[in-house]
Amino acid sequence: MNFSAQTGISSAIGSRYKLNTSYILSQRAPNASELFSDGLHHSIAAIEYGSLSLQKEISHKLLFSLSKEKGSLVWSVEPFMSKVYDYIYIEPTKLKQTIRGAFPVWEYNATDVFLTGVDFTSSFTINGQVIIWK
Repeated sequence: MNFSAQTGISSAIGSRYKLNTSYILSQRAPNASELFSDGLHHSIAAIEYGSLSLQKEISHKLLFSLSKEKGSLVWSVEPFMSKVYDYIYIEPTKLKQTIRGAFPVWEYNATDVFLTGVDFTSSFTINGQVIIWK
């Protein structure tokens, strides 16, 4: 069973600015290939090994958003911070020689990560029906 929740606060600053703050909790269980891969993956010509020891990912994300609307121009800046426990990833570990050739070996693992970043979005309305996104 996975659990997700989100809460936030929104506030207008003046007549054109809007500030949002959100906290997001989410969980993701490992998928079948992350758990049970055990051999050659033909479409990518690589050998993959899953891990039955993988646990569900648990993510805590704090998101801020500042947006402004001025006539036909709308923009927003959204910095975020996210702490993910048991983040599942795949990494190359070695090269294996077989009777069919040499193949890279990839293994699924998990670790705790801290992710940060900023998203920027803008749009410009030419008329009531045409919007250009940048």
